[in-house]
Amino acid sequence: MLRDIWHYGERSRVSPCTVALLKLSVLLFLRPTEIRSLRWSSYNRAKKWLEVEALKTDNTSDTYNHIVPLSRQSIEILEGLYELTGVSEYIFFSPVGKEPYPSENTANDSLKRLGYRGIQTAHGLRATAATILNEVLGFNRDWINVQLAHVVKDPNGTSYFRGKYLRDRIKMMQTWSDYIDDLLNGTSFVPVVSFEENSDE
Repeated sequence: MLRDIWHYGERSRVSPCTVALLKLSVLLFLRPTEIRSLRWSSYNRAKKWLEVEALKTDNTSDTYNHIVPLSRQSIEILEGLYELTGVSEYIFFSPVGKEPYPSENTANDSLKRLGYRGIQTAHGLRATAATILNEVLGFNRDWINVQLAHVVKDPNGTSYFRGKYLRDRIKMMQTWSDYIDDLLNGTSFVPVVSFEENSDE
């Protein structure tokens, strides 16, 4: 599936924005409603992260600012896309449709065209990433849940978001992208960081 996604742009009449949307959906595992409407103003080149208005849960309209660390692979995709849509407000700018960015069906329809109807969805990429990060790569569930922008409680019962576990999540997101590269290339994954739980507050 990853190879199909990464070669999707070789098909006729496929927008580079759609290809980038699919790739970054794999690498960043944001909610589909969050990623498709990303603005260039959320991209902080100096700090190498996105600051996204994220939902507090999948079933609420309440939002907060969520920091998404960017791997070098994600930055490469964003910088390539900037040459195409950097003059617009939206990262995945689309001149067609009701909104100036991909519709809510774009990613799912693309996965169906690639042959993954009933097998994988854009939202399902989040669950796939969460499972592999924990069960295969051995990352702390709290780091993963914060990266997924899930509500996580501290020992005092207070919800925390934004910069929690940021140093650890930077390592995790780069390792995830390196793991995806190895799957794409058919090579054996070698951990590039140690996974000790030296969490920063």
